[in-house]
Amino acid sequence: MSEIRDALLVLSSFPDATPTYIVDQAIDFSKMLGARLSAIVFELNRNRIGPMHSFGERLINVPSLIDEAVQRSKSESSRLLQYFESSARRPYFLYPTRSMNVHACMM
Repeated sequence: MSEIRDALLVLSSFPDATPTYIVDQAIDFSKMLGARLSAIVFELNRNRIGPMHSFGERLINVPSLIDEAVQRSKSESSRLLQYFESSARRPYFLYPTRSMNVHACMM
């Protein structure tokens, strides 16, 4: 059986953020395996093409709902990556094997 050297944790920022206990369990599991753990999170992005003037926008203000979701996604992705980096550097997880190389990426 080959040794697992790298693991990737995919974090979700929308519609619901990944719970922090999932991050803790992934860190424990990768330390148990002696693997390097990386995390990646995708956040929502909105490109505005131009003003849209439809009846729906006047009724429920769809652009502000979209902007709110994009902002929530950005804040959750930043929070998750900060939590991942700080948690992975803590020395007191269940299986302290070798030192942990932490890589985080936001797309």
